[in-house]
Amino acid sequence: MTLNKDITAEQALKKIVENCLEQFLPNMAVIADGVAEAEHIHQARVSLRRLRSAFKHFSGWSGELNPLWEEQIAELFRKLGDTRDEDAIRTEVLPVIQQHGSPELLLPVSAQPSKELSTIFTSADTIKLLLGLLAFAYSEEDSKKKTSGLKKHIKKSLDKLHHKVINNAEHFSELEVTEQHKIRKQAKQLRYCVEFISSLYPNKKVQQYLKQLQPVQNTLGQYNDLFIAEGIFNNVVEQDPSFWFALGWVKAKQPQLQKRSAKALQAFSEVETFW
Repeated sequence: MTLNKDITAEQALKKIVENCLEQFLPNMAVIADGVAEAEHIHQARVSLRRLRSAFKHFSGWSGELNPLWEEQIAELFRKLGDTRDEDAIRTEVLPVIQQHGSPELLLPVSAQPSKELSTIFTSADTIKLLLGLLAFAYSEEDSKKKTSGLKKHIKKSLDKLHHKVINNAEHFSELEVTEQHKIRKQAKQLRYCVEFISSLYPNKKVQQYLKQLQPVQNTLGQYNDLFIAEGIFNNVVEQDPSFWFALGWVKAKQPQLQKRSAKALQAFSEVETFW
């Protein structure tokens, strides 16, 4: 997406919301019709995640935001479920486990309740939420809230988020697992937020920063996959004892990925910001 450097912070936020809705609405239409495939649901989730990131970190840019929107979007996101987790375990984790001597493993496929989703996406609450978001995105008037320069707002928001990601780099391994996974989510939000405003800065510097962020996302993502896999394998091992090997393997791998994640965060904490 492209932002004009002369617009206010509030106008920039409206453009960001518009961009997220452009990604969300075509997928929502397919889900509402009850004919969605896994990719439509995935794209709907990505667009909602981007929207949540914008509201979470740029909400101070406007006085027009409905304080209920963030939680309503989060609720919609939760209802979409995530068969994507299972797909990732099936395509990325299981083949590696089988290379290490496990018997062939077949993970049961969870059905996506398309009729239930169709009902949710055609409900009055969902329509009201979307109409509110569209009205905000396309309203031309700024709220009475005085906003300083756009880049000043960007610096304040991104400084805070960048700091959250690197704040625990030195003692990542001592954190509770839930706190470790919170950093993974913040790293993803940081990428989305940088992508939103990237057109205002030299492309080379933006890409260099994102390239340095990538190892953090990769290792934390793989680390998270091991915990998702552990939960899934725990659920199926009683019906299929061949998963005992896989369960032991992912638990043994977790400390290794924890160390790699800590190293990636420490390396990223040395990175210079571009904003």
